Amino acid sequence: MGDFSFAGEHSTIYHVKLLKSPVSVLPGTRDKVITMPGRHGALRMLPDLGERTLQLECWLEAVGMAQLHERLERVRAWLNPLRGAQQLIFDDTPDRYYLAAYAGG
Repeated sequence: MGDFSFAGEHSTIYHVKLLKSPVSVLPGTRDKVITMPGRHGALRMLPDLGERTLQLECWLEAVGMAQLHERLERVRAWLNPLRGAQQLIFDDTPDRYYLAAYAGG
């Protein structure tokens, strides 16, 4: 599995290794169906694409608790969701990017 860049900075700068990234083919859809009162059937419109959730499994390299806490602090600043959506680029597909923001706990 390759590594990745987020917000213009490569994961190796932060000693983060990508273990697993299940990328779905397409995000979910929001279907639009209109039913007409007094008429049989329904009118189906083209769907809107929903959000795509990518769950990355990573490893943070550190020797000792002091180094772990120092590196965690740097990773927190790098992935800070208050910075808004940033470009996420996987090394194995450098010609494609996702607008991504950290979410979860």
